[in-house]
Amino acid sequence: FKIVAYKSGNASVEIFSGIELSNGKLSYPLNQVKLYKESGDLLLDFDTDHSQVKINLKADLLKK
Repeated sequence: FKIVAYKSGNASVEIFSGIELSNGKLSYPLNQVKLYKESGDLLLDFDTDHSQVKINLKADLLKK
């Protein structure tokens, strides 16, 4: 993998192979993860067609 840090504070993790995204039944190769500093969003790019899903760290992952 390769980590790219931007001046804006955003970051990107480019994944070349070996990491998969799973929904419990199916697994997809993970291509890239983009982290957005201001919004707290994570953009997951996966599968051979580069499907994307956005999740928010505060709202979706750190729920009380």
